[in-house]
Amino acid sequence: MKRVPPEVIESIRKNKVCLKGGLKTPVGGGVSLLNVQLRKELDLYASLVNCFNLPSLPTRHENMDIVERTPRANTPGSSTRSSLASLTASRKKVTVVHKANIMKLADGLFLESCREVATKYPKY
Repeated sequence: MKRVPPEVIESIRKNKVCLKGGLKTPVGGGVSLLNVQLRKELDLYASLVNCFNLPSLPTRHENMDIVERTPRANTPGSSTRSSLASLTASRKKVTVVHKANIMKLADGLFLESCREVATKYPKY
C-alpha cells in the first residue's frame, strides 16, 4: 500500500475514531510514511493513548488510569495548552514526562505549555 485509502480517511473523519496498529511502509521510491500521511491528512498534532483497568478483568495493578500524549514537532502552542487543560481537568494528579533536552523543538514547547498550565494549580 503506497497511500492510505481515501475511504479510510473518510471513515476516520466521519466516526471521529481510529484504532491503528503498526503500519508497514514500502521501502524506496520516495513513498512517505503512512503514519505521516495520516497525521497530515487528518491535521493531527499529538498521539494520545489511554491505558486503564476494566472493572471485570483482574490485573496485576489496580486503579490504573494513564494517558500518554506524544506531541509532534508542528504542534501549535494553543493546541498543546488546550489539550493539557482538558487532560488535567478530570484528574487529581498529573505527572509530565518529557525529553526536552533531546527533542528541543517539540518537547520544549510541550514543557513550556505544561509549566504554564501548572501555574493554575499552585497547591500541587
